[in-house]
Amino acid sequence: MTARAVTIGLIDGPLDEDMPELIARHDFTEAHDGSPAARHARALAATMLFHAPAARFVNGVVFSGALATGQAVIAAALDRFLAEPVDILHCSFGFAQAEPTLAELFAEAAGRMAVVASAAARGALTVPARLNGIIAVQGDARCAPDQWSHLAIERAEFGAHANALGDPTVRGASAAAAHFSGLLAARMTTGLSRDAALDDLRSKAHWFGPERRLN
Repeated sequence: MTARAVTIGLIDGPLDEDMPELIARHDFTEAHDGSPAARHARALAATMLFHAPAARFVNGVVFSGALATGQAVIAAALDRFLAEPVDILHCSFGFAQAEPTLAELFAEAAGRMAVVASAAARGALTVPARLNGIIAVQGDARCAPDQWSHLAIERAEFGAHANALGDPTVRGASAAAAHFSGLLAARMTTGLSRDAALDDLRSKAHWFGPERRLN
């Protein structure tokens, strides 16, 4: 069976414009291609492609040199993706609070696309991971790169491997969310809908329930 082309909207740093899997790049802030933000985006994309080689990316650049941005920049990116929807919208970032307009944009996006967001394992819950309809993912030490967990907890529904592939400096919830976006994309390339793919990931998880920490 021929794999369906699944599009992933990566809201992050800049991907290389000559990347074969890149459909389009939209810069919502000044892009620095050799920056830590670019390294972060490349690592996340490589991690997703490990699971779903047929995936293709639309890159919304919201990080300039460092991994920091403002809500107005994220809102501009969301507006663009709502005008030109993708299959999966990936968000490895978080705000302590969200302006009402931003929360509304995320709610609209979650109704039209699979929105995957990183959720830190500790500390305050952040936006967008804590919003209704968002697929929140945190790192789970039990998981190998090709494994995932169905946590079903307030902080996150899913867990995944906490290290990006090919770059040991990118780890934690950002990397876990990228693994999960790739796992989701892999199922959608077979023709499954978003909801059917999520149900498959829920029922076939390698681990169920929260990770138990001995400390």
